[in-house]
Amino acid sequence: MILNINKNINCLAAGPLKPELKRDVLIIGSSTSLQVFDLLENKDLFYKEIPDGVHSILLARIPPNPDLLILVGENCSIQVKNSFSFDSLGI
Repeated sequence: MILNINKNINCLAAGPLKPELKRDVLIIGSSTSLQVFDLLENKDLFYKEIPDGVHSILLARIPPNPDLLILVGENCSIQVKNSFSFDSLGI
């Protein structure tokens, strides 16, 4: 399988963000966006424009929250995304 992103990819991560999927998803950070992609279903689960670009991605659990979170390092800031709704969290 070949996945064509058509963007400059800065970082990649994979992990089981949604337990109901029972598989890992691919998290792609580019110079203009953050994308969460389900390879098996061949579809985007989440896409967001990031004007500063994504420079690093980390999947982590931050107590007391038991859920896996996406920490996104941008040029001038860090965002924490909830893996269930992909909303930014105020952490």
